[in-house]
Amino acid sequence: MLALLSILSLIFIAQSLFSTVDQPQAPRLVDLLQTDLSLQASAWKTEDQNWSGLSEIILEKDPTKAYQQALESYQEALQSNLRELGIESKSDANYTQRLDTKINKADEQFLLNSAKKTSLNELDLRIGILQALAESEAEKTWNQIITRSPDGDLAETAKVLRELWHKPSQVLPNAEAKIKENLDRWAESFALEKLYQQQKRSPELKKVLIQRQSDAYAAIERIVKASAVPLVGSLIGLLLWIGLLTQRLFWSSGAILKLGDRGQNSSAITWGAEKTWEVMVIWFSSYVVISNLLPFLLLLINSTVSKFELQLSPEIFQSIAGVFVPYCLTMLPMLPIIYWSLPQSSALSSNQLPAQLPAQSSANLRPESQNWLNLSFKPGRWIVWGIGGYFAAVPLVLIASTLSEKIWHGQGGSNPLLPILTESQDSLAKFIFWVTLAIAAPFFEEYLFRGFFFSSLTKLMPIPFALVLSGFCFATVHLNLGDIIPLTVLGIVLGFVYYKSRNLLAPILLHCLWNSASFISLLALGS
Repeated sequence: MLALLSILSLIFIAQSLFSTVDQPQAPRLVDLLQTDLSLQASAWKTEDQNWSGLSEIILEKDPTKAYQQALESYQEALQSNLRELGIESKSDANYTQRLDTKINKADEQFLLNSAKKTSLNELDLRIGILQALAESEAEKTWNQIITRSPDGDLAETAKVLRELWHKPSQVLPNAEAKIKENLDRWAESFALEKLYQQQKRSPELKKVLIQRQSDAYAAIERIVKASAVPLVGSLIGLLLWIGLLTQRLFWSSGAILKLGDRGQNSSAITWGAEKTWEVMVIWFSSYVVISNLLPFLLLLINSTVSKFELQLSPEIFQSIAGVFVPYCLTMLPMLPIIYWSLPQSSALSSNQLPAQLPAQSSANLRPESQNWLNLSFKPGRWIVWGIGGYFAAVPLVLIASTLSEKIWHGQGGSNPLLPILTESQDSLAKFIFWVTLAIAAPFFEEYLFRGFFFSSLTKLMPIPFALVLSGFCFATVHLNLGDIIPLTVLGIVLGFVYYKSRNLLAPILLHCLWNSASFISLLALGS
């Protein structure tokens, strides 16, 4: 049974990773948010010398260059969508025909494919505006929307934009309504500016320019807030690494980076490789089964909420039933699985059994006291290790993320919570998201991957190999190809902090800080 579950688990992991090959990575999605903010911020003008100096650091001085950089970012996002549909390039001769074939090939996928088609049209609307601002060919892009969806609402907006930037320009009767209906943020602002200039409506044009300055100031604030956490973390982390490497070079005998041959609690690990593999495979199998049952469980939750007439906003319901409850249900089984799988109490060995208890019955004992798990709630060095480990991890994971994006060219999948977090506006929903990311996830994942799995591996292999293998497995079960390299690096740091601090609370704290910092940055971008 264990062999069969192992094979099925490996097949499931391989299929899940393969399915993310054509999905955009989180950095690509975040890039679009940052692109929108940069375009809004680029319009900011001030007489204050302090703010003027700051704007020169974080903003592009040349507007045309800023438009060109934004255009490249949007075109990369469009290419990601095309690759997901099996179309290599928008410049293919049969681009429109192939796109329609892909979108309409299966009736059962109509809604999904229609959404993809709409997404492509929305990207092309904005790409056309950026091309017009950068004084490159925009009409061809808008014509593709019209050809692709001749009867669609976005096609009408494309016609409005095409005529506005055409020479000589022409204002269609429904121009203002279509712009406000189908464009937002910087795209709406630039389109309305062009419209009001053509119509010579000075009061409306003045309002647009004033609003653009207000939006630009708000965008700069958000850029600073979103960048502050990783920037400060990277600077402190680099200084920390300089100190650690210097210590390792000149005082190697007592250096923090020095690793031993075995784990400090390896004597408490009374099980071997087969039992370790058994626990991990049974937990992952339960994870897969529960994940497939989640739609039915969510229907049950929905009916329960309706039955008791609980007034929950869609965002709060999504955060509870779509994030917190599913995560806890998939991770919670690991606790009883570990408890019932381990053959005997780590506090008792066969020669310590009471005289009236037969020695052969030791196999039936379960771990009543988990001495194999280093966990102490006394305030102490684990706090320093958790905080220090966080700063040490920031520059390493950022480098790994950059490397991953270069390898996979922005593909490889991303966290499905990313769009939810950046779009959420409900404070309670945000808090539930944070509880899931910063409390539930650190506890469950560190208990399993560092407390049990890494500790078990230290009994079987040298510490460096145990760190790498536990980190790689930690990354792999997140089931995103693009996250494997950065999450492996993060997993290695988490394992190292646990090994050195001798307290599971240290990697839990590090994990909490990491997820909280990412959460804060995403909220700043999407607020």
